[in-house]
Amino acid sequence: MTTSVSCGFGLWQDGMSFTGLLGRQFDSGVAALDAGTVSALTPAGGVYGGTLAANLKVTAPVSGLTVNVAPGYCMVPSSSAQQGGYRFGLMSAGTLTVASNVSGITRNDLVVAYVSDVGSSSSVCGIEYLTGTTSVPSNAVPLAALAVPTGTSNITSGMITDRRTFVCAPGGILHLPSASAAIAAPPSQFFWQVDAARLVRGSGTAGSVTAYPSGGGATGFAYGQSGFPSLNFSADGMTDFEIYYEREPGVSGFSEIVTLQLYIDSARVDTAYTQDTGTVLGRVSATYYTSSRQGTTPTAGSHTVRLSGTATTASHTLRITPVVT
Repeated sequence: MTTSVSCGFGLWQDGMSFTGLLGRQFDSGVAALDAGTVSALTPAGGVYGGTLAANLKVTAPVSGLTVNVAPGYCMVPSSSAQQGGYRFGLMSAGTLTVASNVSGITRNDLVVAYVSDVGSSSSVCGIEYLTGTTSVPSNAVPLAALAVPTGTSNITSGMITDRRTFVCAPGGILHLPSASAAIAAPPSQFFWQVDAARLVRGSGTAGSVTAYPSGGGATGFAYGQSGFPSLNFSADGMTDFEIYYEREPGVSGFSEIVTLQLYIDSARVDTAYTQDTGTVLGRVSATYYTSSRQGTTPTAGSHTVRLSGTATTASHTLRITPVVT
C-alpha cells in the first residue's frame, strides 16, 4: 500500500542537480494558472495583465517603419507536454524595425514573445518581429498582428491588431479581452471580462464563460413590483451574498404594523417592520448578508430568494449581489 509519493527535488534542497526543466516546472506551477489540463506542469500562456493599457502592448510610432513594445511580463508554455513554462519580461520599452513592403499587396506580419531553449547557456528569450507570417511558432505567444500596406512609409495604429492573451497566478482573477479568449478553466476560476465589464467564471470549455452568479448578481434586480417579487440565483457554495429589499411608501386605508419577510428557498432568513398610519404606507428597507461564520452561505446550486408579508399591493424592490472579497 502506497503511503507517500515523492515530489522530486525541491529548489530549496542543498546538494541537488539543478536543471532548467526542474526550474520551469516549479516556477510555472505557482506563477501561472493551469491551461485546462488539470496539471500544474501545463501552464496557460500569455501576458501578465496588471495594466491592460501597457504590459507588452504593441503600438505605432509617431512616424516611420517601427513599432513600440511596452514593458511587461509573460509566460510562454513549453511546446513539450508536462515541461512547464518560461516566465520572463521586457524591463523597459523596446522598438522593433518593420521591413518595407514592395510586394504590391498588403503583407501580414506578427510580433511574438518567444523562447529558444537549446539546453545550455546559449538559450535566449525576447520579443521578435516576424515578417510575412500569421503563424505563431513553437515556444512563443502572440502580442500583435500587423497588416502592412505596400509602399507605406509609416506604421499607424489602424494597421495593428492586439493579439495578446492574458495569464495570472493560480487563484487570481484573469483579465479576458472577450469571452472568446477564455481558456478551458473550471468554474472555480474567475475572469474579468473587459469588453462586458463583468465578473464571470470558467465554463470548462475554451472560448466560453459562465455568468457569475448565473441568474443573479448585479443583474438580479426586481424594482417597483406590485406584490412580492422573487429572484433565482446560482451559488458555488463558497460565495456570500448581499440581499437588499424594500417596500415603497404610498397611500394606505388602515393603520397597522406591517411585516416584510425575506426567504431563501423555503427558509425565512430576515424580517423587517414598519408602521402604516392609516393614510400613508410606511417605507421599510433592509439588507441581509449571508455568512460562512453563521453557516448561512448558500450551498452550491440554484436557489430562490423571495419576499413575503402583508400589504401585497405595495411596490417592492429586491436585489441580490455577490460579496466578492
